[in-house]
Amino acid sequence: MSGEYVTQIVKGKAGWSALLPELEELSASAESFNPYFSPEWLDSWSSHVGIAYNPVLLTVREQDGQLSGFWPFVETPAIFGTGLWPMGYHASDYLDPLARKTDPLLLITLVKGLGRLLEEYRFIWLPLLRKAFAQDIFRPFFARCRQPMLFEPGATRHTIELADRKFDELIESSLGPKTRKSLRYTRRKLEGKGSLEITSVASEAEVREALSQFEQVEDGSWKASKGTGLFHHLGMREFYLELLPKLASRGSLHLRFLKLDGKTIACEIAFEIGGHYCLHNTSFVNGFDEYSPGRHLLLDSIEQCTERGLEIFDFMQGHQEYKQRLGTHSEPIYTVSLFQKSFLGKLNKFVIGGIQKRRAVAHSKKSEDEDL
Repeated sequence: MSGEYVTQIVKGKAGWSALLPELEELSASAESFNPYFSPEWLDSWSSHVGIAYNPVLLTVREQDGQLSGFWPFVETPAIFGTGLWPMGYHASDYLDPLARKTDPLLLITLVKGLGRLLEEYRFIWLPLLRKAFAQDIFRPFFARCRQPMLFEPGATRHTIELADRKFDELIESSLGPKTRKSLRYTRRKLEGKGSLEITSVASEAEVREALSQFEQVEDGSWKASKGTGLFHHLGMREFYLELLPKLASRGSLHLRFLKLDGKTIACEIAFEIGGHYCLHNTSFVNGFDEYSPGRHLLLDSIEQCTERGLEIFDFMQGHQEYKQRLGTHSEPIYTVSLFQKSFLGKLNKFVIGGIQKRRAVAHSKKSEDEDL
C-alpha cells in the first residue's frame, strides 16, 4: 500500500478477462491515456499475437477499490528464471502506464509496483517510455533505490505543435524550397497518371468495409517486401483486422487512403486522442516510389489537422528524415531494463546489455534506410 493507493498484481488469462470491464472504464476516463494499453488493443493482441504468453498485470486501486493505474506485462524466459516484457510490445509506439489522473503519487505507486515484481522476476524490460514519465518519475525513483538498470534513449519522437498555425506557413517554415518544388513536381506527375482522390473513413461500418483496401496496400508495400510491414509478425494480420473496427467504434481511429483512378495506392492509420493526431503507420504500394504517394497523403492529413484546430501532430517513434523536417519538436523515447538485486539479476543485466547494444546499432542503420 502507498498512501491512498493499493497495489495489486493479477496473473493469468482468467485474471486478464476479469479485469477487462474495469479497464474499459479506466481507459475512457484516464488523463494519461495510452492507446496501446486500451482494452481493444490488448485484447486483440492477446487473441492473435500473444496467445502463448502468460499475462502479469500491475494494477493500482484507490481505497474505495476503483482501478486508477494499469501496467500490463507478459512473462518471458530469463537466465535461470523468468522476466517480464510489456504486453502488446510487438505493435506499440508508447508503453508507459495508463493512469486515471496525472497525480505524482499515483505514478510513483505504479513505479513502486515494479519493485514488487522484481521480487519474483529476474528483469523487467521497458521500451518506449516517453520522456516526461521516464525522466521525471521513473529514473529518479530507481536511482534512489540503487536498483540495477539499463537506462538509455532509444527511438526519437517528433511532433508538430500546430497551435493555430496555417498549413502553408507550416510547410514553408519546415521544408526548404527544393523540397517543396520536388513535392509539387511529384504531385503533378501523379495527377498526370489519372484522377487522384483522398478518402478518410472513421466509423466502425466504414472501417470494416475498407479493410480489404488496407490489406492490399500493406501486402503490396515495400515494407512487406522487406519483411518489415505491419503483418511481419505471426498473427499481426488478424490482430489489425480485429482491432481497427474496435478502435473506430470508440471514435479514435482515422483510416485514410490515397487513390489513383479508384485504385488505392497509399494508406495511413492514425489515432485521435484529446486534440492529438497520432500517426501509427503509413504505407504505399510498390512501383509508386518516384511519386512519393505516402508523403502526399501525410501532407493532406497535416492540412486537415490544421483546419480542424488540433493541437499536436505526433509522428510517434522513428527518426526518419521526413519526420525530422516536418517536426517542430523532438525528444528521446527511453528504453529501460530493471534487474533483481541478486547475482542472477546482474548476470541477466550483463547479457541483456550486450543484446541491446547490438540491436541499437542495427535499428540505427534501419532507420536511416526508411523513408516515405
